[in-house]
Amino acid sequence: MSFTVLAIREDKYKKSVEDILNGDRYDTIWAKDEEEVVKRAASGAGGLILFDADMPYMEKENLLDRLRKVNGHLKVVGLTKDPTLTDALETLRMGADDYIHIPSELRRLRKIADSAYKKWLKSRDQKTPYDGHKKRYAFDAVIGESAGMNEVLHIAKKVVETGASPVLIRGETGTGKELIARAIHYNSTKADQPFVEINCTAIPETLLEAELFGHERGAFTDAKRQKRGLFELADGGMLFLDEIGKMSVNLQIKLLKAIEDKCFRRLGGTTDIKVKVSIMAATNINLEEALSQGTFREDLYFRLNMVCIEVPPLRKRGSDVILLARHFITRFNEEYGKNVTGVAPEAEECLLSYSWPGNVRELKNVVERAVLLGSGDLITLESLPPVLRSGKRISEARYAGGNVVVPIPPGGISLADAEKILVKSILKITGWNKSKAARILKISRPRLARKIQKYGIIKE
Repeated sequence: MSFTVLAIREDKYKKSVEDILNGDRYDTIWAKDEEEVVKRAASGAGGLILFDADMPYMEKENLLDRLRKVNGHLKVVGLTKDPTLTDALETLRMGADDYIHIPSELRRLRKIADSAYKKWLKSRDQKTPYDGHKKRYAFDAVIGESAGMNEVLHIAKKVVETGASPVLIRGETGTGKELIARAIHYNSTKADQPFVEINCTAIPETLLEAELFGHERGAFTDAKRQKRGLFELADGGMLFLDEIGKMSVNLQIKLLKAIEDKCFRRLGGTTDIKVKVSIMAATNINLEEALSQGTFREDLYFRLNMVCIEVPPLRKRGSDVILLARHFITRFNEEYGKNVTGVAPEAEECLLSYSWPGNVRELKNVVERAVLLGSGDLITLESLPPVLRSGKRISEARYAGGNVVVPIPPGGISLADAEKILVKSILKITGWNKSKAARILKISRPRLARKIQKYGIIKE
């Protein structure tokens, strides 16, 4: 493995640089533009980065800022053919390590490269950034032994084996959909390529399109320079679209076209840009219901739903609750310098009986609180929040006292008819809040939706 010099393609420097950085120790990669350099640096490539210090002020500042964010260990050097003291100070102030005049300072460039090479030799046996990700997101590191989680991991491993894309990950908020997405990526052959994530509800609808596809300079009022979108930044890797169910219908059309054609245009652009991106999407809403309401496109639904992974809610995972609690105890012991060794039996029973509407995220917060506030070496009942100590599940506490009557005629009643009455009654009790109804019935929202459709239940 050779030492890598990443350089932004610039003909006025190329020959001089290649002449001075010759030999087997240097592998010089001439990137087509700034975006490619940032992308390669983010993936762990490069020990030395060379860039044109004569580029416009804003572009230079943006480049150096992004390089420091993706990899703070790189040696970054600006090259110029027209040096000035002002430009040199400006370049160094922005974060460059050095400023070199070509061709008069080529020998100094060689010394800088040799120094960076020696540092690289000392560190090359250390793990790359992606080694840490691979360990953290290994399938073996996913906590859970329940049947539901075994099924999730079985499908996830099949996705890795086949390279299937797109993949739709469904589940309630806090169940760990992003964790599964990252596990798939970092166990795949694309683990050293970018994993780019966006929450579709975190960005205003008017800006989401520009964020995904980028824009040309002047495409709209504040577009003062060209910007590449997340599709381009994820080229060769994975784009994870979280909360896709909340995306506007108009943008869904453009997203489907980009997935189908593997190309798109930036806002204000006239040229098609081709990319090779694997797509994963996640949602916590009932997409079938969204289809019937016209808020989600049927064609995009069928395209994304090629491979579907349903992450079960925590209340369906049985003893996984205790496994996860012990995992979080270890984590927070290290973080806060505590020495909690486990969970007391009565506290375990309490954790197992709770319905966990906030799922794994809520359990994590509960354990963190207990580790911080507890005084002994065990998490006890007293260190748990009052809502858990009540001894009732959330659904029971909220709907205690409600009764459902199933009338039985003289000739008897079929199980299907009894189930229809039960489902209809629970929906009425909850005011047709399907999330609450599903929790009371102890089924998933998609399964409840199928039963509503099967029995033709209509809101009165």
